Amino acid sequence: MHTLTMPLSDETIRSLKVGDSLALNGVMMTGRDTVHKWMVDTFIKKTRQPQGDDLEVYEAIKPLLAGSVIYHCGPVVGGLDTKQYRFVAAGPTTSIREEPYQGLVMDHFKIKGVIGKGGMGAKTLKACQEVPCVYLHAIGGAASLIAQTVTRVLGVYKYDFG
Repeated sequence: MHTLTMPLSDETIRSLKVGDSLALNGVMMTGRDTVHKWMVDTFIKKTRQPQGDDLEVYEAIKPLLAGSVIYHCGPVVGGLDTKQYRFVAAGPTTSIREEPYQGLVMDHFKIKGVIGKGGMGAKTLKACQEVPCVYLHAIGGAASLIAQTVTRVLGVYKYDFG
């Protein structure tokens, strides 16, 4: 097993081989198709005007994502009443839903890894080769085990996206 610490470099990504098992240390972000669409429409294609806290969130997440990983996950989170967030379950969601957006998001935010399930399509494969970035399969059915590896939630952005 390889243990990688974020931020990840291009050289680290290019050194990985299909079938490698990885453990990741550092800050990463979760996000599903709504988050990806918001990123693309608001900050990449700019077909939607920023609203509310959009610009503040963008300024907060852009440096967090550079060299990091986005996990296609809608975690079950406890501690909502106290804002002492803790992951209860963190299973992967189907990644192909992010296909229309993923390559653009990887390039714009300089993301080095995408975690999900079920794989992605040709556009994302091409972007992975160019950025470079790696797609990592999470183990389905291991949501509570994966949640136990999350040591701290640093922030919650776009709570209404789920």
